[in-house]
Amino acid sequence: MARPKGTKKTGGATRGSVRKQTLSVKDAVLQTFNSLNKDGKYLERLAADHPNLFAQLVAKMVPSAAEITTTTKVNLGSAMREAEARVVEAAQRLADMPDGKPGTWPGYDS
Repeated sequence: MARPKGTKKTGGATRGSVRKQTLSVKDAVLQTFNSLNKDGKYLERLAADHPNLFAQLVAKMVPSAAEITTTTKVNLGSAMREAEARVVEAAQRLADMPDGKPGTWPGYDS
């Protein structure tokens, strides 16, 4: 019989806990790695001999998701002055072009 909605979960393992069996497997893998890596070059040999396997190993080590927060301070007054100067410069360049028509702009092929 299922527990009624809203009832707290009781019993069982707590979320995120590591099982003893998982720990023993991880320990066995680590011991094997240490015995194969006596010269410190095991991963280099693995990467050279089996690049696909090494890439899979590296992919397991890299976090699958990252949260990045940035803060940017912008001086709006300065940014607006810079934008206005660019608009004035562009308008001046347009005014200096012969006839102001796109076909007569230098470097423009129609």
